[in-house]
Amino acid sequence: MKPKKALWDTRLKRVIGDAIADFQPVAQTGVAVAVLQNGGIAFSGGFGWRDRQSRKKVTARTVFPIGSATKAFNSMVLAIHAAPPHGNFTLDMPVTDYAPDFAMQQAKPTTDMTLVDMLSHQTGLPRNDALWYLGPFSRCQLYFRLRGLAQINGAFRTAFLYNNLMYMTAGHLLEYLTGSAWE
Repeated sequence: MKPKKALWDTRLKRVIGDAIADFQPVAQTGVAVAVLQNGGIAFSGGFGWRDRQSRKKVTARTVFPIGSATKAFNSMVLAIHAAPPHGNFTLDMPVTDYAPDFAMQQAKPTTDMTLVDMLSHQTGLPRNDALWYLGPFSRCQLYFRLRGLAQINGAFRTAFLYNNLMYMTAGHLLEYLTGSAWE
């Protein structure tokens, strides 16, 4: 038997409120929550402040920056498209096998780099966040600029170097492989 909606909402709000209180280092941290059940929205609501200074509360419609959640999207969609029946590529194939115009500054990463290398931050390319975050470049333009970016000698597949630009590149390759826009 399904509990009445008001009781369900009250219990869920208490659980979410307790989780925020227990796990957030800043009091009244804002969070929007949606619960899907049987293909529909069973609950949506906001908690805390979206702006503490002006005392504006979070609502179910508050928009937050997505941040690194896109890394999970890229990885998941690439894995789905690499698996049968879609798969005309694998995550461990050299990128140049399906994108011959791919190039890095160093020869070995150019010929050997795979999506696994990109998704596990093992490319040898240090962060160049200002290039993509502050620059006016499209994904395609950034993709072709990779060949001009210095890599750390000996770091390909031997060092973890967190890199947003390589996840953007994986997203661009996803577009190339599927023929669909990342969005």
